[in-house]
Amino acid sequence: MEGPEAEADRAVLEELTQKVTDTLTLGAAEDEGCWSDEVLGDVEARCRLLADAHGLSDQLAGMSLTGAAPARQKAPSARNAYRAQRGGGLAGVAAQVLLTASQYCANLEDLTSQGFEPEEPSVDPATWFDTQAAQLSDEARRVMGVYSGADLRRQVKAYAVAELSAEPAVRAFMRSMYINYGRVSTRPTASGESHASTDPWAKYGGAKRLQNKPFAAFFGTDLFLRIQGAVRERLVTLTVVVPLDKLKDESRDEGPFKSYYSINVSAVAKEWNAFREEVLTEVLTAHLFPVFEREVKQRLLADAKQVALTDYSSAIWQLATAPPLRRPLAEAETDVLTDLPPRVVAAVWGPGQGVPTVLVSLDERGNLTDLLPCGQLSGVIPKSGQSLMDVFNDGRKATDIGRIRDKLLDKPPHHVLVGASSPQSSQLFEDISRIASHLAEDHTRRLTEELEVGHLQVAYADERLAALWENCRAARDEFPEQPGHVRRAIALARLALDPMCVIAQLAGPGREVLSVKANALQDLLSDDERWGAVEQVLVSVVSQVGVDVNLAANVAWRRDALQFVPGLGPRKARALLDAVQRNGSKVESRNEMYRDLGVLGKAVFRNAGPFLRVTGAGLPQLANAEFRQLDASRVHPESYRLAVALCEAATGSEDVEAAVEECGDKLEAADVVALAAERGVPGKLPTLVDIRHELLLPGGELRGPWRAMSAKQVFLLQHGESEDTLRPGRIVEAKIVYIGRDEVKCRLAHTPIEATVQRHNLSSNPDIDRVDLRTVLQRDQAVRGRIVNLKFQKAEESRDGNEHFILDIATRQADLDNVEHWEKHYLKSVDDHFVHASEVDRRPAG
Repeated sequence: MEGPEAEADRAVLEELTQKVTDTLTLGAAEDEGCWSDEVLGDVEARCRLLADAHGLSDQLAGMSLTGAAPARQKAPSARNAYRAQRGGGLAGVAAQVLLTASQYCANLEDLTSQGFEPEEPSVDPATWFDTQAAQLSDEARRVMGVYSGADLRRQVKAYAVAELSAEPAVRAFMRSMYINYGRVSTRPTASGESHASTDPWAKYGGAKRLQNKPFAAFFGTDLFLRIQGAVRERLVTLTVVVPLDKLKDESRDEGPFKSYYSINVSAVAKEWNAFREEVLTEVLTAHLFPVFEREVKQRLLADAKQVALTDYSSAIWQLATAPPLRRPLAEAETDVLTDLPPRVVAAVWGPGQGVPTVLVSLDERGNLTDLLPCGQLSGVIPKSGQSLMDVFNDGRKATDIGRIRDKLLDKPPHHVLVGASSPQSSQLFEDISRIASHLAEDHTRRLTEELEVGHLQVAYADERLAALWENCRAARDEFPEQPGHVRRAIALARLALDPMCVIAQLAGPGREVLSVKANALQDLLSDDERWGAVEQVLVSVVSQVGVDVNLAANVAWRRDALQFVPGLGPRKARALLDAVQRNGSKVESRNEMYRDLGVLGKAVFRNAGPFLRVTGAGLPQLANAEFRQLDASRVHPESYRLAVALCEAATGSEDVEAAVEECGDKLEAADVVALAAERGVPGKLPTLVDIRHELLLPGGELRGPWRAMSAKQVFLLQHGESEDTLRPGRIVEAKIVYIGRDEVKCRLAHTPIEATVQRHNLSSNPDIDRVDLRTVLQRDQAVRGRIVNLKFQKAEESRDGNEHFILDIATRQADLDNVEHWEKHYLKSVDDHFVHASEVDRRPAG
């Protein structure tokens, strides 16, 4: 690189190098409209242009400052053309009629005053280019292929386009304009127009038909991810438009075209400005807009993915932080809960034919103690009479009913859970509830002795996670001989005892947790993205709940949570577990775990210590061991001295263990401010407040009380439905089962859900109010209708004395055809840029 131009290029490269350094140091551009990757991309474009000028392009091939795959390079002919234009002196020719890139940048920095103006020849462009072409040397003509004024005009334009397209400041300004004025529109393809996924309530409904939605309106939503998914499935087409007329509007001070023009108004000046407009138009449409479109799409997609991941994480969080069951204790006339885990029996309905209904009994630690297959309660379970004892006298199922009663009486559980996986589970729940009521009436004393309350608690439970666990690696390793439905029942009970530990098992080597249906968009996220979210959730949950080291060492299904203790991970968790098991499967203090086991370094223990709880865990072999209350708490071992001082100040006792044991409610009155001042640690005041809060209930459960499912939740689970699948507006297929005077009763085709059609919702025929419905409709006739609502029917309102959820549907053709009503209800009401099919041609573009 020699000569004046080479010196100028060297100065530019030094400036660009400094910009790269600043960008990498700060991590982002100062301009909020730019992102560091884009700034680096702009610098890279300029570097590559200079490399083209000096024949160094091949040395930069395959390189990218942003770390992304390098952009496709210009063909050798294009690179050689720029080099030839520079070598042929075209820079000087262009400078006579066009602003240089640096001059244009200066104008863009202050749009209120045009510091530089292009020179204005006295002749029109055609004449001027002819004259300049005639003055070129033969060598310049040969190298550049210029043999006429039109050729020179074309070469000057190409040179100016290359210079402006690679200038970082120009790219940054144009990018901000692109982001400001860019709009997104979508249209359904032929297959997407009537596809179920683009229905108003469906995953891609909001992506189906957008008109001129600004880029900024996408941020903070998952809409662009939905659009990308619909595009990938060829259900919609995506168009990104930036109206050039707005950028060319000379009446606007911020117009980038105005800053490139001459302010003269003569006829010749207008011709030259038309040429300058050609240059900028090509810069934008052929070079910068395609780059900006890729950048914006990547940015919008990244933002939408983050929103979707946040929603996914929230759903996993709800599962992992579900409150565990606790043992009820009778106190006065109300039932209160203790922190003691209960004994649980779980019942899973089986369809029969080799898969019977099964009941499993688990002890307080979640170990399987008994199982009971019940063939008579499988498949379609017979319904008994209304009397409590009828269930025991029903010969079709009396044998299994008696066996269940005997098992529940032999070792009464605190809770009996019935999986809500089928409509038949309602009858199973009713029969078990009758058994529990019978035991409460005839064996109250026995139940009170065993449970401290005189009754068994029977409740429904969600089987979905249990169904996933039954085939996971941990389940097959622990119960290789048990059939799947038995493993499912075990999981159902364990999920009630500690959902966090079951989910941690699903997050083991097989990563079965990724199969959990957490939200509608999870299939648009990669496994790695979802796994990262699951890890973060489990680390957060384990940090709040803690892991009992002795329980993990002695109960296999409790161990997997150890790997999510902050600072451990799978390898260190395994090493800690092995060390505890070599130590007799117990540790008696955190200090012993740290100093004697020899597997946790200082840094690891500092991170993990407060989340590793040490208690007797209700294990018989540890019944006589003594444990410190602080080791069961969330207080960090490094703060034990502060905790002891707080307890001593609260109780006035100098006996450390006694002070900790007896502080109790006295901590409420402890003056933590005075204690911090006395100890000379005013900076530890927040820590003291946290310690006081923790010691009021050391290691207390943070996940709240367990709550039974609502009747609606049970109904949806039993029928394999959700709020979404039974959303008003959805079309369902049904079969008529009864024709009344003013309504028709149906059952849905794919599930025994009841539905009714009121007379006025049956047909658009105006005579429908006067006809006898039995003359126009037939039993078992198939009908198609839209859901109006899902209503709850109380037991006293129903013919069979049971509670029901019933769909109201409308079968009128006008309702079936009225898609716009539901688009307005679900989409247009929340997004002004969504348009109906009838509006597409009426909405102006831009």
